[in-house]
Amino acid sequence: MDELTMLLPRSGYPELFVVSIAEAYNNQHRAVKEESDELIRLIGDANRKVDNARELLLLHELEAGEYRKIKEENGSTVARLEMRLNEVNVQKSTHVNIKKLAQMAVNALCEVDKLYDIASIEAKRYLVGILFPEKMTYVEGVCRTGKLNRAAELIYLENKELRAKKWGKNLV
Repeated sequence: MDELTMLLPRSGYPELFVVSIAEAYNNQHRAVKEESDELIRLIGDANRKVDNARELLLLHELEAGEYRKIKEENGSTVARLEMRLNEVNVQKSTHVNIKKLAQMAVNALCEVDKLYDIASIEAKRYLVGILFPEKMTYVEGVCRTGKLNRAAELIYLENKELRAKKWGKNLV
């Protein structure tokens, strides 16, 4: 139970967490959009090289073998870039309302101690399993938890950093 109360966000922090999560998600989504734009630009550049080579071939300024080589090189480049663009477009199309999801998750985290208190044994086991994905060990009658869930760990660290700022301490 002490481990759970350690994870509870302090007063005023939940709003900061929601803003931080939304900001991080939006930054990632922005990076995906920028990658998509860059891939489209690179595909256009490769296609323009083939078009220019075709023009030179028609003007008899380029040998047919040289044209084929340019077309093959740029064709494989375009195919590779288009595959990556398809992957990026899938990421881009899965945009969600992260602020609402983050708010729900942070609200649940704020209530985790109460949820644990009223939960059945199976639900408690599930809750602990989510927060501490590694097996728990008992040494000399004391429970040792494994690694903390990555999201809970980030919230705990954020709590710790904000508490240190409040008291004017340096965590380094």
